Amino acid sequence: TSAAPVSIISNAPILERGTWNGIIFKQNADLSASIVKGLHLHNAVNGLLGEAGGPIVRDSGFYNCLENGIKYVSGNSNIMVRNVSAENCGVGIEIAGYSAGRVQIFDSVIKNCFDGIVCKNNITAEVENNKIYRTVNTGISVANTNAASKVRLNTIGWGASGVGILCEGKDEVRRNTVHANICIEALETCSGIFRSNLLLADKKKNSVGFLYNASKAYSSVAVTEPMTIEYNAIWDAATAVKKYANAFDGSALVGYSNDFYFTDMLVGPGLQGGNPFTPAADMNFIYVPAVGSVLFGSGYDYDTIGAENVPN
Repeated sequence: TSAAPVSIISNAPILERGTWNGIIFKQNADLSASIVKGLHLHNAVNGLLGEAGGPIVRDSGFYNCLENGIKYVSGNSNIMVRNVSAENCGVGIEIAGYSAGRVQIFDSVIKNCFDGIVCKNNITAEVENNKIYRTVNTGISVANTNAASKVRLNTIGWGASGVGILCEGKDEVRRNTVHANICIEALETCSGIFRSNLLLADKKKNSVGFLYNASKAYSSVAVTEPMTIEYNAIWDAATAVKKYANAFDGSALVGYSNDFYFTDMLVGPGLQGGNPFTPAADMNFIYVPAVGSVLFGSGYDYDTIGAENVPN
């Protein structure tokens, strides 16, 4: 149970990542008969590996796994991962290639992984209310095929050094707080919707708020399925080319609308933790807005901008 978890760890004399295979659900496994809850698993290659999908996972932790904390591929039914911790793994949680059903990754905490959450090539997915710390490559990577897919209310920061959210599909990315070297990167295949996100781009580090990475500069007229980019807020990148940029030629991206502009660039969004850039935000930084923050009601359809609500 969650209150009394079961811990599984290798009996190798020296505990290293990948000292045992982990738990594998084979292609003929009866997934409807299984649920993983209250499990703490350490030092595997993959904590949980589902070769044709996997069971629901709740209230569990995966630590020091060489490749993935959880990796499920090629499923065809609903799957939920909720309240999971993954630390010091290659990838925290990867769910990919679900040809049917709904993929849901909720309320999880990822720390010190190369990639945080990878959720790709699923019909419909929801990645919501996760906290991601100190990823190297990507915090969240999505490339799902149904426009009903959502990436919402996630906080990515605390030392994320690569891309915060990488988008290749049709996902809606809305109300996230992202503090990374490149806060959001959209590839050429992306036709997603980006609304009400708080993008924290440190101008001293030449960080970029939104990067379009394709074989040519972005034009909403020239692409078959254009992106929708509106009502986001970027702090503290000062120049247009650092707020929205084309990787192809380094030009400023055009085609976004209704950005929220901070009138006081020193205070910016007014976070409880203060300024996340000076000194650099550590694991204790608070990304929640302070009372009276200008983020309240400033997003799309009167959303609050960013993952956290403004306190009363």
